[in-house]
Amino acid sequence: MDSEAPVETLTAAQIKSYVDTAYILVCAVGVSLITPGIGMLYAGMIRRKNALTIVAQSVLTTCVICLQWWIWGYSLGNVPNGKMLGNLSLAFMMGSPTSHDELSLDQLEEEGIPTSVHFIFSAFFVVCTVQIFAGAIAERGRLISSQIVGFIFATVVYCPLSYWFWAEDGWLNAMGVLDFAGGGPVHIASGTGALAYALYLGKRIDDNGEASMLARAKPHNPTLVLLGTLLIWYGWLFFNSGTLLAVSSRTGYIMLNTQLSACTGGIIFAAVDKWRYGRVSLVGLCEGVICGLVAITPSCGYISPWFSVVGAIITAGVCCSLSNINQWIGIDDTIRSFNIHAIGGIMGSICTAFFADPAWAQEDIPGGWIKHNWVQLGHELAAVTTCVAWSFVLTYIICFVVDHIPGLKLRVTAEEEMLGTDVKDLSEKVENMEDSLWGNSPSMSREPTVAKRDAEPMV
Repeated sequence: MDSEAPVETLTAAQIKSYVDTAYILVCAVGVSLITPGIGMLYAGMIRRKNALTIVAQSVLTTCVICLQWWIWGYSLGNVPNGKMLGNLSLAFMMGSPTSHDELSLDQLEEEGIPTSVHFIFSAFFVVCTVQIFAGAIAERGRLISSQIVGFIFATVVYCPLSYWFWAEDGWLNAMGVLDFAGGGPVHIASGTGALAYALYLGKRIDDNGEASMLARAKPHNPTLVLLGTLLIWYGWLFFNSGTLLAVSSRTGYIMLNTQLSACTGGIIFAAVDKWRYGRVSLVGLCEGVICGLVAITPSCGYISPWFSVVGAIITAGVCCSLSNINQWIGIDDTIRSFNIHAIGGIMGSICTAFFADPAWAQEDIPGGWIKHNWVQLGHELAAVTTCVAWSFVLTYIICFVVDHIPGLKLRVTAEEEMLGTDVKDLSEKVENMEDSLWGNSPSMSREPTVAKRDAEPMV
């Protein structure tokens, strides 16, 4: 007589764990689209002769930083080990799959998500950070050298910040700082680091070979800017909502907050452009959407939808008023990372101090000023100051050290800059980005090897 195998009955906790795991895997795939989005956004914002280098950088950065995260970044940024930094117990993700599941977020985040799932999702946080930061090379920096800088930046800048903000014992987290999805470690760190990188590289040169801010240089392809922005927008909905590491009603309102903030930021920038110049700028509209996404990142899990709109209005207004900050401080931040990401992230953190509400957070937090927790602003300002100082000083030191390693000069020569960085670093160049975008291959040429250029030493 055949006996049927007993059917295993899943508990409610197991079902929830499987659902949460599935959603975080979907989020990881969604967030991965930010990678080409950043490349397309930056490529469209600069001159055509440098566009492919930035696109290539976005892909190469993903490859390099994912390996950094696997080698030691994930372990340093996540494994509990006191107040300052994790240890190397999960370096190279060593061990058996079973041990990984046992050392999963049951231990790290008190959620039933396997370590491997958390690893692939969190990897794109540091990838996005380094991509934003490394965009500072636009139009004058060397591609390969930027990857060395990015690898070191991810290790000595991002990993400690990630641990301080999000590890249970991290000193900023223990102090009471609220940063849900990366206002500090992602946006402030990348924007401030980009400013230091741009300062070290110096100003671009114009067509006459003179150092210049190139304030009047127009984005060569606004359509590419739009497509990149849409990919970033799409991916950021997963970026913020996936940070909860669970599926619940809170997941939905986090995504709602993100969407409302992005829309509000876009409207504010468009309205300001219409008021200033009498016309709406497509590039300005896209920058406004990005500004809204930056503004909501630290607070999306702590505030109500109403205050997500208010915070976006405040942040977008401040960033618009500081649109000429590059000229004021004399640093050629080509893709304006400092204004949008650093200043936007700072304003987002300040808004978190004002509008955080334990009722919407659905967790035990004291809230912000609307709940009469006046000290929260002090906590956020301490975190902002730490993030800015740590990122700027260490980035400048990293740039100085790498630049003095033989063969790793950070900046191209004046002649190469005049020709365009695509000529120096890539085998291909695009004569017409619009044609290449729509697949008209005659516009993309593969340059034959130039003997004179090959004979030049790498300096």
